[in-house]
Formats: sequence, C-alpha cells, structure tokens
Amino acid sequence: MIYVRKAVLTDLETIMQIFEEARILLATDGSTQWQNGQPNQSTFKQDIENQECYVLIVSGQIAGMATLKQEGDPNYQQITAGKWHSHKRYVALHRVAISNKFRGKHLTSYFFSNLFTVIKGLGINTVRIDTHELNKRMQKVIINVGFIYCGIIYIARDPDPKRLAYDIELT
Repeated sequence: MIYVRKAVLTDLETIMQIFEEARILLATDGSTQWQNGQPNQSTFKQDIENQECYVLIVSGQIAGMATLKQEGDPNYQQITAGKWHSHKRYVALHRVAISNKFRGKHLTSYFFSNLFTVIKGLGINTVRIDTHELNKRMQKVIINVGFIYCGIIYIARDPDPKRLAYDIELT
C-alpha cells in the first residue's frame, strides 16, 4: 500500500535520516543546497508541529517527505528573469526528499500527485517550488510533474542563495 499522511513527531528520526541521505546526494552532485546547516532538526520539528510536513508511506515504511507551506514563502516575493504565472494564494512546496531505500522506484511523481491532491483539498490551486541550479535531479522531477519555469528567486540568509523557481496551476 502507498499513501501520504501528515508527519508526527515519532517520524522525526526517520525524516532526519532521509534528509541526511538527500543532503549527501546533493553534495555529491556538487550542489550547495542543504549544505549550510539549514534546514535542521528544529526546522523539521517545527514543520511537524505546524502540521505542514507530509510523509510518503510505502509498505508501512516512510519512503519520502515534503513540507507544504500554506502561508507562502517570503523568498518568493521578488522574482527576477521572469514572473510567476499566478498571483493567487499558493502553497510553497519545500524539503522534498525520497529515502535511498526507495530511490529509483519512480515514487517521486506519485508523491507529488498525492501532495497535489492534499493541496486541492485545502482549496488552493497554485503551487510554487524552487531548487538549486545544480540540483538536476529535482529539476527533472519538477518539470516531469508539470511545473513551469518562472524565473530566479534568492533565499535569504543562504551563502549560495540563487534558486530556480517554478509554479503549477492545479485545475
């Protein structure tokens, strides 16, 4: 069985394990994303307490994680070299990762599809996401699930702040 649910505090250890696997993979690919101590355990704990963190469950195991920020993202207020396709209320999709145990099983598209269902259930039709320009894996996933490139945003308090920004309108 495969499904998505809100994360609970007892998931935190597994979430941190998945995050660390993803952080190492990003470093191996040459990306500085997630290499400066952010996000950290406190970030994920807050996401869980705010009921914004979701996990992908596959055969009873946590296979992936993502955070859905309903209040938007202040880093998205200014976009350069392009524009957002929608200025409606949106969910910012952050901290998406799949466990190494489940990598290569094409679960990311399934995960996004389920997250889109959750977002639609919130009454929101616009989703925004960003990733580092060297995170080619995520760029491929983002495009494959239907996001459209919008431009460049900059992450506050990040030593390598440039991010590629995308959005999708769920119909």
